Amino acid sequence: MPKKGKGKSKGPSILVDDMSLKPFGFKMSDILLTPLGVEVTVIGVKPDSTGQPKLWAEFQSGFQSPLEPTNPQEFTEQGYKRVHEGRHIMRNKALDEGKKKELLDEVDWATVMPWLSGGNNEEEGEKKEDPKAAKKKK
Repeated sequence: MPKKGKGKSKGPSILVDDMSLKPFGFKMSDILLTPLGVEVTVIGVKPDSTGQPKLWAEFQSGFQSPLEPTNPQEFTEQGYKRVHEGRHIMRNKALDEGKKKELLDEVDWATVMPWLSGGNNEEEGEKKEDPKAAKKKK
């Protein structure tokens, strides 16, 4: 019995290199303001059904969609613009803070810095002598 079809292929993957993005006038992860005032993030270039490359963007909700303009002039004419660099810095800072928190949460602080665990550094059954008490014994 022949195998059933593997299903419809998803098509070509999204291209994220600078050469693919250059004709649109944007770079990977640029934040754009759409004509409706919604911020989207550039995620790459993918050809549409006709084979023409389209710039793809991701909305804050996670929805990904192609943008209609095909060159920088059309983006400007239709009201798309790159947001201020300060907005990009704020986004990158928030991402870095999240990564930092994840890394710090993975650390076993009791083994790295035992004094933070609330106990002392003495092994069970062993007790360190007080230096002053040792001098008195002599």
